Amino acid sequence: MKSYLLILLNILFINFGSLKASEPFLPADSLLLVTSTVAEEREAVPEAASEGINYDEETQELVYIKGGKEKRFSAWFSIAPPLIAIVLALVFKEVHIALVLGIFFGVFTLNGFQLKELLSSFLQIADTYILQAIAYTENGELQTGHLSIIIFSVLIGGMVHIISKNGGMNGVVDKVSKLATSGRRSQFATMLMGCLIFFDDYANALVVGNTMRPLTDKFKISREKLAYIVDSTAAPIAAVAFVTTWIGYQLSEIEKGLAIQNMVHIQESAYGIFLGSLKYAYYPIFTLFFMGLIIYLKKDFGPMLKAEQAAQDGKAKYTKVHVTDKTSHWINAALPVFTLVFTVIIGLLVTGYSADVWNSELSFFTKLRETLSSADSYLALIWGSFLACVVAIFISLATRSSGMKESMENLIEGFKTMVPAVVILILAWALAGVIEHLHTAEFISSMVPMNFNAYWLPAIFFVISALISFATGSSWNTMAVMYPICIPIVIGVATNNGANVDMEVLMPVLLNTVSVILAASVFGDHCSPISDTTILSSLSSDCDHISHVRTQLPYACAVGFVSLLCGGVLFALGIPWYLLYLIGFVAIAGVIFIFGKKLELDESEN
Repeated sequence: MKSYLLILLNILFINFGSLKASEPFLPADSLLLVTSTVAEEREAVPEAASEGINYDEETQELVYIKGGKEKRFSAWFSIAPPLIAIVLALVFKEVHIALVLGIFFGVFTLNGFQLKELLSSFLQIADTYILQAIAYTENGELQTGHLSIIIFSVLIGGMVHIISKNGGMNGVVDKVSKLATSGRRSQFATMLMGCLIFFDDYANALVVGNTMRPLTDKFKISREKLAYIVDSTAAPIAAVAFVTTWIGYQLSEIEKGLAIQNMVHIQESAYGIFLGSLKYAYYPIFTLFFMGLIIYLKKDFGPMLKAEQAAQDGKAKYTKVHVTDKTSHWINAALPVFTLVFTVIIGLLVTGYSADVWNSELSFFTKLRETLSSADSYLALIWGSFLACVVAIFISLATRSSGMKESMENLIEGFKTMVPAVVILILAWALAGVIEHLHTAEFISSMVPMNFNAYWLPAIFFVISALISFATGSSWNTMAVMYPICIPIVIGVATNNGANVDMEVLMPVLLNTVSVILAASVFGDHCSPISDTTILSSLSSDCDHISHVRTQLPYACAVGFVSLLCGGVLFALGIPWYLLYLIGFVAIAGVIFIFGKKLELDESEN
């Protein structure tokens, strides 16, 4: 456990400077004694500095100003809140408490480490930072972006639960399973189902594993292989699809990272940056390619090969679990999902439409990109999710698969399933607010040498993000920590803190950074035994959890290494993004052909 923490700290502080081991985090009174830069009371700083915490870039100190007096202490304390959240989540395996304690330390820091402000700092977690994380005013206008994300996420949860309970989801599975007449086809059908249920990784893992298990059992496919297919389609698909329960969270964290920096004005919206980053989504795409190739070639290696052989020989002992959910026509699920996707697309076009853009001589795709970049994605997502819930209820009533009372109960139950994720979301926003007020990004950005090659940053961020995600088992927590810190660093290094802005240099690095943090979060999740989606995949596939982790780990690491090579190292060497995909596909095929062994399945292929 300690070794993981030391690795994380070493990587996080690489090229950022060093912190003396003799300088622990201490209360304000002790802090005055041990830190040479701390705690002198003196005349107020120039009038330009406001009361509260300010950052002195020249001395790299945080300056606490109140009542005409100032205290100075090391700016290294500004990175303590996210580190506390990460370390405590690692030690206690509980993200919620870890985030609260990280926020508390940050607020206490903002209050100048004054012991008399201890209780006030604790109360400010709720009455200031959590409250402002939900809704706040800016320039006299109420900002409801975060609240919109909460509403969208909750509505999506309600829709997913309705179409699962009214039998529509099982209907879709039944439709697809008719094409599965062999072991290989049953695996492709499972993969296809995972791709179709793209809008939520939890729904993906729970539905696909439970419903496809009887089919894969029929052809003696190991539960470990089923769990791998389920796990490796759930998060990668949800992470890169345009309309998912992830998208709101991703946009909010990207937006937070952009808002923290004030060096460069970037016209692209958070949604436009997300869309632009998809061309660098190497790990999700390589994962799907790797999975499809091993299914097609019927080759496996490592512990997965042994598990597959045991299943074929009849030596694997599995418990049969009967699915009791009803099955109805596939349209019960397809129509609400279609409504969601179609409404969001129309909403993006409507809210982003500009007559000047569409009447110009720009190409169609440029016009479309400008429209999507200017669109109000939050409004479009709320429209889509709300109408999808309405359609799901109406379809349930019209087909008599669920009554009004049952449909409303399913809707409310779906809302409840999203509560844990929403709580993490709000706490992550609150922590990001504290980080912003502590000038954390400014401090870390100023520590990076300006002659450092910005093109190497994505590789560094990939490793850090993967370690955090592995340690905490949470992709969302990783994004909440990394986006607000890494986006300003990239912008600062690539533009010399705004002094030399070249968008042709900045945008590729920025887009790749956004992509690698997301990709590495999913990669770490796949390797982590405490990841929620990894656990859900094991449960829904009725596979021993440790067996799932052990068999999936070599596959995830193989794809992760190729993704780091292409998206990090070769990207830094200047190879175009589209050639990196070709290199990655060849490398993955080489891994499978070199290490994979063909297992003859007990079937006749058509």
